[in-house]
Amino acid sequence: MITDGRGHLCLRVQVLPNARQTAIDGLHGEPGQQALKIRLQAPPVDGKANEALIKWLAKLLGLNQRDLHIERGHSNRLKQLLLNPQAADRANWQALQQALERSFRAPEVRLNPALNAPEFATAGRDDGKA
Repeated sequence: MITDGRGHLCLRVQVLPNARQTAIDGLHGEPGQQALKIRLQAPPVDGKANEALIKWLAKLLGLNQRDLHIERGHSNRLKQLLLNPQAADRANWQALQQALERSFRAPEVRLNPALNAPEFATAGRDDGKA
């Protein structure tokens, strides 16, 4: 687990825009470097996909949109979202876990007890490219 000293939680997300509907579509990548794969109905034009991602994920987690921030990947499909420590504590991780389990491509998802968040979430910044 990587920490930046501020306690922010980093979620790696791979976005697939122009989908029929917005939904989680499993995990992307190798263990330890996995990203949550989310299909977005919004097009990747003028930041609409980024706005839709923040709005949808905030609603799913029961957070305010301002609690989520795109740290890296504004113009890429692979993004890193940051949650401040207070938002990470309030987030409804069970809702995310249930949505992921409903995804037909999802393996079993376990919560990281140290973070009370899914294992693909890390504390702090990730040194990988987004």
